[in-house]
Amino acid sequence: MERLFSGIDQIVPSPGEGSTRGGLVAITQRYMDFLAAHPGLTKVVAREGSVSSPRLTYLIEHFLREPYQRVLEAVRAAQKAELIAPEIRPELLLFLVSGAWSQLFDVHAFAYETLGVDAYEEQTRHDFLLMIGALLEKGLIRSRPAGQDP
Repeated sequence: MERLFSGIDQIVPSPGEGSTRGGLVAITQRYMDFLAAHPGLTKVVAREGSVSSPRLTYLIEHFLREPYQRVLEAVRAAQKAELIAPEIRPELLLFLVSGAWSQLFDVHAFAYETLGVDAYEEQTRHDFLLMIGALLEKGLIRSRPAGQDP
């Protein structure tokens, strides 16, 4: 387990990094790179996280609580800097972004065979980062088509 989780603490080296747009992008990029380098991690967390157990408690206490708290602090810093809307719950945003990316790793073969999406390609990681950035900055559903006056 030590090797699987090694380096997770470097995803958010400083929670204050979330107070800038570039910092949020860098955190997201490091997260994606970390999962690409540790593809088994998402499967372990999904499997162990489905039921409360001593193993889950061990994973949380030894590997996940501190990094997750840093992410939440980074999101709160972004909210304070008015980069993320204050009504967004940081915990749910964390699960939205991490869940979307980890799902791609969890069902890598399915994604590749059905849609041709390869989670391990650099271009896929780049495109995912652009998508998350657009979702965070512009939202998914617009009230008017782009370029149309109100």
